Amino acid sequence: MQNHLADILSRNPSGMTDEKARDLTRPDLVMVHHIQIYKNKNIRKELKELAELQDTDENLAVIKNRVTKGQPTDQIQFVLQDNVLYCRGETTEQRYKAMLPSCLEQKIFKFVHFTLGHSGVDKCMKEIKYMFHVRNLERKLRKFIAHCDVCQRCKHPNRSFTVEERYHVPEKQGNVCAIDIYGSLPT
Repeated sequence: MQNHLADILSRNPSGMTDEKARDLTRPDLVMVHHIQIYKNKNIRKELKELAELQDTDENLAVIKNRVTKGQPTDQIQFVLQDNVLYCRGETTEQRYKAMLPSCLEQKIFKFVHFTLGHSGVDKCMKEIKYMFHVRNLERKLRKFIAHCDVCQRCKHPNRSFTVEERYHVPEKQGNVCAIDIYGSLPT
């Protein structure tokens, strides 16, 4: 059987007859084509060096020193495992998540946002929150997505804009002024 890809606009397989296209509705003949939109091998390498990157981040280095010395931290619970700092954030959370250094934040935001097909803040935040703990994640992610060039060009704005109404003809106390102009104005 030949492999036919769907036309991106109509989602109809190109190069197939109507009869063969109707056969594709049967579950045993459905074809799926996997598309990898964005893949960054550098992020994988940098995440392997997460402990060293956390040491270079000023805020995380201070927290790491407190945890190794056994000093109490804020209400947030921290754990150090294999020199990587993990955080549980709120007491309601079940899992400890790796603290993401600031040098990796934008790279992770870009990777998740591009991989999810330029999804919005909520979906991207859910994916990032599952693996990492980032301070002020929602605010940072909203700012990142608001500056995404592709999203700015292709997606509709999520805000309504108020427009100042201006009338060309002045109104005075409920009386309407009408003007007829015929020909050139006298000088």
